[in-house]
Amino acid sequence: MGYASVMTIPVLNFSGDLKPGTERWRTLARAVRQALEGIGCFEAVYDTVVPESLQKEMFSAMKELFELPQETKVKNRSEYPLRGYLVPYPRAPLYEATCIDHVDQSENVEQFTNLMWPQGNSKFRLTSII
Repeated sequence: MGYASVMTIPVLNFSGDLKPGTERWRTLARAVRQALEGIGCFEAVYDTVVPESLQKEMFSAMKELFELPQETKVKNRSEYPLRGYLVPYPRAPLYEATCIDHVDQSENVEQFTNLMWPQGNSKFRLTSII
């Protein structure tokens, strides 16, 4: 009889003062990378609660983004490997991902939004930079 493998989702704490370049920042960055490379996800906890209304807005914005035609999504390219838009592939036909480089800079979110929605989409842009 074989053993069942139980996978646990890592819980990463983003509470408190997280300044880029500090030891805590580097440690958390390594943990994020390990989680994403290992199982592809993690649970983020914060010292503040994200209102349910904002959570709903963000999930709605992501749904709208991934419902765009693939011809539009592939316009999101990056100079970095495994960034930009990652298309589904035969072994994982339901997998796709996209990345906005330096999402903490509002001009990058605006540039991405204009690339995906040339006619504009202020709701996506504003929800993404909150």
